[in-house]
Amino acid sequence: MNALANLKQPFEVIELIHAGLPFGEFEGLRQKLAISAESLAEAARINTRTLHRRKKEGSFTPEESDRLYRLLDLYERSVDAFESDIGARDWLTRPGRMFGGRTPLQYADTEVGYQELLLILKGIKYDSFG
Repeated sequence: MNALANLKQPFEVIELIHAGLPFGEFEGLRQKLAISAESLAEAARINTRTLHRRKKEGSFTPEESDRLYRLLDLYERSVDAFESDIGARDWLTRPGRMFGGRTPLQYADTEVGYQELLLILKGIKYDSFG
C-alpha cells in the first residue's frame, strides 16, 4: 500500500482513484488482513476474472479503485480505533450479528454500510459503547 502512503491532501487521493489504484494496494491490504484474494475481491465487488485481468494490467478502474479505497480506509481507521493491526484484522474479518452475519468488510460493500462502520469505529475509538 505504497501509492497512498505519501498522499496528504484529499484531492491527491481523488486523483489517484480517478487514475486507478495500483494493483499493489490490493495485495498490500490482502496481506494485512491475512485473507484470500478472492475474499478481498468479493468485498470490493470485483469478480475473480476481472481481478486476474487487473493484476496483469497493473491497476484498477476508477470505480473499482473507489470501492477498494473504501476498504483501505476502513482498515486504517480500524487500526486507529483498536490501536492494533491484529485487532483491526480480527474485527474486519469476523462475522457479526449486527452486520446480518456478514463481516464488516462485506458490510462495507455499499456506501451506507461503510458510513455505518465509520460511526461504529468512532464509538469504539472514543469508548462511546462502554
